[in-house]
Amino acid sequence: MKQPFALLVLSILFAGCATEAADEPAAEEVGTTSEELKLRPLDVAFAGCSEVASVAPVPVAQARPAVPANLALAGDGTVAPFVVRIANCSSVRVDGGPSESGTVAQLGVGIVSPDGTGDINNYVAWYYTTSLRLALRLQLLGISAQWAPRLDYDLSGSTLDIDVRPPSRPAFHVTSQVVEPPSSTIPFVANWWEQRGSRLTKMSTPIPAIHFGSAQTTLTTAPRSPLASLLGAPQIASFPFLDSFNRFDAATMTVSRN
Repeated sequence: MKQPFALLVLSILFAGCATEAADEPAAEEVGTTSEELKLRPLDVAFAGCSEVASVAPVPVAQARPAVPANLALAGDGTVAPFVVRIANCSSVRVDGGPSESGTVAQLGVGIVSPDGTGDINNYVAWYYTTSLRLALRLQLLGISAQWAPRLDYDLSGSTLDIDVRPPSRPAFHVTSQVVEPPSSTIPFVANWWEQRGSRLTKMSTPIPAIHFGSAQTTLTTAPRSPLASLLGAPQIASFPFLDSFNRFDAATMTVSRN
């Protein structure tokens, strides 16, 4: 029986890692079946990260189709939170494998926590990452992750410019005027969820110490894109629930299926 394409590519990637660094734990992936990978939790270590995290209200009529009916929307019943979070890290390590710089972009809708955990809980509408290893492992665990090699994150002084270009779908552009956060930190736990059939996948990222700053963010997408349909417009230039520029030194995301 042929291996699924994602697993075949993943095996080739990790085989290359074994050649370059035989002591890396990622080399143990070679020969693992797709079912074993689907059942095994995924750990992703992030280090040296900055991010923009912004939240705006959208009408429930627009948000509800993006979230399965069995999951409750956050909000007041008339609007629900739309969340954009884009993080760039100097180091991303998948299952203890080799370190690589990387960017992750997550767009979604705020929900009531299905398991009562987390400071914020969101349902994944779109997930993009520059890390091919991470994208493939997430796909095997039920997350609709896109490998986005043309995701550019450019921080120059107080201006943050982010492009998610085709072939990523939907493509979008973020600009933000950011203010560096103070030295004070707080712990924070962010959960993102996605459901396929009856299987619910949870991405949980406890951040032991995060610095929260501020931002003025604008998101733009194509007028007829599914993202514009969710927002009700091709551009959103106000994020009154939260508009922040943050930094954190380290965090570990754990991904598991119920």
